[in-house]
Amino acid sequence: MYKADGKHLSQDRDVAKYWQKGQIRLSFIGMENQTKPDSKMPVRVINYDAAAYRVQLRDDGPDELYPVLTLVLYFGTEERWGKKRKLKDCLKKMPPELEPYISDYGINVFELAWLDDETIASFKSDFRDVVEFLRCERTRSRYMGTDRQLRHVQEVINLMKLLTADKSFDDIGTEIIERNLKTGGTTNMSYVIQMIRDEGFANGEKQGFANGEKQGFADGRDTVYTLLADLQAAGKTDELTRVLSDKSYMEQLLEARRG
Repeated sequence: MYKADGKHLSQDRDVAKYWQKGQIRLSFIGMENQTKPDSKMPVRVINYDAAAYRVQLRDDGPDELYPVLTLVLYFGTEERWGKKRKLKDCLKKMPPELEPYISDYGINVFELAWLDDETIASFKSDFRDVVEFLRCERTRSRYMGTDRQLRHVQEVINLMKLLTADKSFDDIGTEIIERNLKTGGTTNMSYVIQMIRDEGFANGEKQGFANGEKQGFADGRDTVYTLLADLQAAGKTDELTRVLSDKSYMEQLLEARRG
């Protein structure tokens, strides 16, 4: 909570964790999730960190403060983080005589979709599957999922839904969780993705057949089925996704095939 221009305002961290060893608090770690670059991120991070230090200034607090750090997790796949990473970069041109007295402040930005293989392989949690998906989105390659067991199925599926805006994850997530509750089974992303593809393929075939019939195509079913099968076999995920949601684009490809 803070007061500005006579108003009481609030600012919340996305994730906040304490790193402790027994009763000893080693550090405070904050994580900010960004889907788009933010040119004022250094100023935001200063506020977050200052608030965490302010809590330590209580009269009954320890003489030595524990460190506070913030990690900015950037989930974007279309562009790299091209915005400011230091406070001084955010400021207007400073008089040379004042610059030495102005404290700078940097932020730690992790561009998840651009992490190298070694770094991605070091992840031990479900987050590794998320990062691998982001890299595939950036490189326009087909994401097949992995056989690693998911420990937090619902949380991962919810995050994937937000990252893709694909509502298929809703029904798939519910089905998988209900199955696991009944059978005590496990789930991996390879299985989740295959379920979504199967459902999308079936829905696309059904919709495509209906569109073909409306357009008077005698071979509507066979043509649409062949189109979807060819796109899937070629690994053209983007085109397959667009065909399933864009009727005019599907008809354009069908006409081209009939050529």
